[in-house]
Amino acid sequence: MWIDIPEQNYYFYVNDSVTIPSLGGNITPNQTITADGLYEFVHTELFNATTGTNYTFSPRINGVVLDVCKHWYFGGYEEGSLYLEEDLRMPATAINPPGQPSDPDFDEVNGGYLFDAASEEIILIIAQMPHSWIEGSNIKPHVHWQPTNTNTGNVNWSIRYKWVDIGETEPGSWETVSVLDPAEGTAYKHQITNVGIVDGTGHTLSSILTIFLSRKGADAADTYNTDALLKEFDIHYSKKQPDNWRMQKTTTCAYNLNSGDVVDYYVEVTS
Repeated sequence: MWIDIPEQNYYFYVNDSVTIPSLGGNITPNQTITADGLYEFVHTELFNATTGTNYTFSPRINGVVLDVCKHWYFGGYEEGSLYLEEDLRMPATAINPPGQPSDPDFDEVNGGYLFDAASEEIILIIAQMPHSWIEGSNIKPHVHWQPTNTNTGNVNWSIRYKWVDIGETEPGSWETVSVLDPAEGTAYKHQITNVGIVDGTGHTLSSILTIFLSRKGADAADTYNTDALLKEFDIHYSKKQPDNWRMQKTTTCAYNLNSGDVVDYYVEVTS
């Protein structure tokens, strides 16, 4: 059994700035383990270029730091980027279909577009990569949707896209990604479909994505037999953090814990 305790729960961002908790103390909230098992932890080191200070964020069990998570790099640090993921959001109510026969119907009662179970219906989305994006990093499209009855079966969501930078010519061909996501048997339950990872290598700020989002309802792999309600399409992207902070390295480790053990993270200056 793997239970992830994400590192971002234990250091904090306020107005895009890193806020360090009190040194020499635990970082709340504590978590009490409720089931025996193997748990995953993240050990993180941050560097403040303004003060020249290294900080470590180490997992603790019942007040004892897990040294097994500390894998020191003698003679220097492995540098990386400090970032958060942000949503580039396109809610269904802000999308205007292009006026084609393949347009989905709009659900005025529940809000959103109804994608048919027997044909391919399509909407067009234009997205510009924001200035806070880390240029060249990958992006992760998502579809937020709801089944409209209690039936189960797969919905075949698909995107085809072109990505063009300022001053460049739009590619001649489309890239296509399709993914099946099963309706979970609860009407109007909020579900999210991860539509893979799109390679951002070489792309720059303010580049434009032209995206056709569709449900391939007529495809044999699409077995959910009624409308799927689109609520929002969004793109997760890696967001820049202040230049004076750098992620030095992260390491992960696994540790067997017992029910009742208390987990927190400990922050200290290491150099």
